[in-house]
Amino acid sequence: MNTDRKSIIELSLKHRQVPITLCVFLCLAGLYSLFTMPRQEFPEMKLRQGLVIAVLPGATSRQVDEQVAKPLQNYLFGFKEVDRSKTYSQSREGQTTIFVEVNTDVKDQDAFWAKLRLGLQEIKSQLPPQVLVVLGTNDFGDASAVLLTITSKTRSYRELEYYLEKLEDRLRTNPAVSKLKHFGLQKEKITVYVDPARLSHYGVKPAMLIAGLQMEGMLGYGGSVKGADLEIPIHLPPRFNSEADVAQQIVYAGPDGAIVRVKDVARVVREYDVEDSFVEANGGRALVLSMEARFGYNIVQFGHDMDAVIAEFRKTMPPDIEISKAADMPSVVQNSINRFFFDFAIAIIAVILVTVLLLPKKIAVVAAITIPICILQTIALMQVFGIELNTVSLVALVVVLGMIVDNAIVVIDNHVEKLDHGVDVWESSWTSARELAIPVFTATLAIMASFGTFGIFMKGSTGDFVGPMTYTVFIALGISFIVAMLLVPILSFVFIKTGLHNKAAIKKGPSMLDRLQSTYDELLTRTMKDRRKAVNFGLWMIALGIALFAVLPQQLFPKMERNQFAVEVYFKQGTGLEKNAAVTRELAGILKADTRVKDAIAFIGTSSPRFHTMYAPQMPAKNYSQILVVTQTQKDMEAMVREYDAKYRDAFPDAHVRWKQLDFLPKDAPVEIRVTGDSIEEIKTAAAAIKKVMADEKDIIWLRDDYHDELLSADLELDGEAANRIGLTRGMLGASVAMNRGGLPVSTVWEGDYPRAVVLKYDREKSSAPEKLEDQYVAALLSPQPVLLRQVAKLKPGFSEGQVVRRNGRLTLTILADIAFDRLANRVFSRAQKKINALALPPSVRIEYGGEYEKMIEDFTPLGKALLTSMFLIFIILLFQFQKVRLALLIMATMPLSITGAALGLHLMRYPFGLTSFLGIIGLFAMVVRNGIILISYAHELEAKGMSVNDAALAAGKRRLRPIFLTASAAAVGVIPLILSGSSLWGPLGTVICFGLIGSTVLTLLVLPAAYALYGEKEEAAK
Repeated sequence: MNTDRKSIIELSLKHRQVPITLCVFLCLAGLYSLFTMPRQEFPEMKLRQGLVIAVLPGATSRQVDEQVAKPLQNYLFGFKEVDRSKTYSQSREGQTTIFVEVNTDVKDQDAFWAKLRLGLQEIKSQLPPQVLVVLGTNDFGDASAVLLTITSKTRSYRELEYYLEKLEDRLRTNPAVSKLKHFGLQKEKITVYVDPARLSHYGVKPAMLIAGLQMEGMLGYGGSVKGADLEIPIHLPPRFNSEADVAQQIVYAGPDGAIVRVKDVARVVREYDVEDSFVEANGGRALVLSMEARFGYNIVQFGHDMDAVIAEFRKTMPPDIEISKAADMPSVVQNSINRFFFDFAIAIIAVILVTVLLLPKKIAVVAAITIPICILQTIALMQVFGIELNTVSLVALVVVLGMIVDNAIVVIDNHVEKLDHGVDVWESSWTSARELAIPVFTATLAIMASFGTFGIFMKGSTGDFVGPMTYTVFIALGISFIVAMLLVPILSFVFIKTGLHNKAAIKKGPSMLDRLQSTYDELLTRTMKDRRKAVNFGLWMIALGIALFAVLPQQLFPKMERNQFAVEVYFKQGTGLEKNAAVTRELAGILKADTRVKDAIAFIGTSSPRFHTMYAPQMPAKNYSQILVVTQTQKDMEAMVREYDAKYRDAFPDAHVRWKQLDFLPKDAPVEIRVTGDSIEEIKTAAAAIKKVMADEKDIIWLRDDYHDELLSADLELDGEAANRIGLTRGMLGASVAMNRGGLPVSTVWEGDYPRAVVLKYDREKSSAPEKLEDQYVAALLSPQPVLLRQVAKLKPGFSEGQVVRRNGRLTLTILADIAFDRLANRVFSRAQKKINALALPPSVRIEYGGEYEKMIEDFTPLGKALLTSMFLIFIILLFQFQKVRLALLIMATMPLSITGAALGLHLMRYPFGLTSFLGIIGLFAMVVRNGIILISYAHELEAKGMSVNDAALAAGKRRLRPIFLTASAAAVGVIPLILSGSSLWGPLGTVICFGLIGSTVLTLLVLPAAYALYGEKEEAAK
């Protein structure tokens, strides 16, 4: 028995019960894992953004920016964890929101945010004293797994909330539930509408009214009664139990015994005073319940469990209350995974059919049986290492499918070749694997090196996205190598007793492979007669491939394939909630009347919760609404978005309707031009010039900027002398006006655990119109009677910035452009960039580009580094094996030989070049290197045995046709289901690999032998 280290292959054959037992155990574990491992649609993509919010009441956007946003940003930039280039602030009336981006190398984001929150309390003392709140948060949670709407056209918000809480109690018992959040809640209020005329008649100041309600509304402390052995606490009764108690509250008692109650100067009502935002679904009041699933749980099973709870709960609900799903991630995941399982099964069947059609039955069976063995064992180890079953890991299995069978085919081919040369079955079974162990290991290592660079260079959300692909490929290739070395020899020994050219095969006549071999031998012989021409042909094909890639359109990510889309409605700055609601309701009614729509949930004055990682919610605003639309099918979604965009984009005055198909781009718009300067006026002037040239671009359907329209304001000019005479301060003036407009909370009435705020405000009918502002009353310390606002201040119209933005600490205005459907942002951006570069802008103005262009730079740059690094690693691996630079470079020549087929495939299938195409290129380069290793290693072996370079190249080409053709065919066929699926995300990856392998195989088999012989002869001549 051979005793060198490689004899482990022979030992496994001799003691085959051991590897067979281990194989069966791992396969059973994989089968179990297939049904129990966690499932998601996509890998978990961590949010690296948080918010710092500061409130400065009464300040304009510019004042908030200069006094709060700027110093806060300077403070934040002192933290090394903060990515300054992506951190920006949005300052509006009375508030700034800073979007803080954390660097991708920060491992513990929670620790950073805990440190930052402590620091914000210190920096608050350095801000204007009027700043009420400075807080930081990164607690956004995960994207909602399920969004439930509870809707009724007859029930009150309080009743809906009651049933929502009951449902929540039942759902919370499931350990897979992470967080439950409510949206659209409207608390019932007790509103005290004060009549200014009555206040004046009774001589009651607003301060007296406020004090009376606040004092009586307090619960108070009654102390305790102490006895000899017992101490009993005293509980005071709550003063207010209802709105009637509030109305009876005494606010003034005169010396003559006359009393004034709240009801004498105001009317008290219980109501839902919706002023900021609310939710409606299918024409009725709605509350939304967001459910998040814990990481590591099977979200499909989570969905089934939730459905069971909801179905049971429906039986206890009144018939006029409806529960529906606005977002259903478990169903999306199940449909997506099922579709990929179908494609995966088709891929396995296709690869098996290729082996059966091209090889004799027994040989094909041995090769085919390794596929499910490797897949099941890979799935078992995926669960061990915590890799979820999602579309990315499944695509990795589809891609690696051809590679899995490649190792087995190469070993089996060597085995039958030995049998044809008279080697006995035992020796042939294990020596066929041992002889190829180094070349197969080298090829496997080269592929691992290519995919391994993803994890090194890809960071952020894209790194999270492609991460499972790297690990899945590593595990599958490792399993494939072990199976080829230890299990395939056993299967070959048991099932394959004769070679391809035995007597029975000769009687049947030449097979398909024999005919292919004969044709190739003749073609290769002709090619080798003019080797230089063959090499030049290869160079021309490489140049053609580069040219084809240069003219390919580019799109980083395609649109998402969902039966769901969002309608975003934007109004002019200052638009009230009532007008917003009227338009949004009309639009929601139009959508609901379409039979293709299942549900239409309107979020008026706000946006929906985050139901997809890449679709961030908008900040609440009265001039913004969102309608979340669920369609019957994905095709309905695509058709409706295009149809309704053309019809209703600008159909409503003072509103723009944005029809948003979900995508993977975490940007506000596909085209973004950032204008940075030293002053707002400067950047606005430059932005106006840029927008003017961009307005001529026909493919732009909505052009705007993030400073918005100027906001009309009512500016009060205080008469200092008159104010001082009656003791009126700016603070008192502000409090009076605020009570006139929005109301002042003064107490709380509790009904069990349900609070009702008591809000004091002037009667809406007498104070809400802008023209009546000067006729409102204000309270003053030295005046016995309320004073009209017109007596102490003048009202004049003013304008302020709708929003001021700082990015990386500098004033930055971003121009945003939406692109027409079926148009590529990259082409529009390229045309716009040429026009912008031709503008004569001030030297202090700086132009930067965001949107898809910025994301492409962020992702393609590390991908380019990954590609170059993988090529370098492959070169080092080849150099270690062959110890000759010439041989390593010749094998690597198979890489550029594959780009022509890949580029031609993308053109034929009409796919743009994007992220998955790039991933396909890296994988393709690793795959085609295997073919070069198989061919060159054999030619080098023959040359070492004394053959001439030319004869060795010719013989190697003829001998290695069969394994190269078989492995390339299996790998190419394996990804065809990705192409046929029509997926705009994964179709490009399958196209690059399939067409690239086909083109590379043809060129490798013809050009590589000629190059080996040509440059080998030159090397010999040089010696």
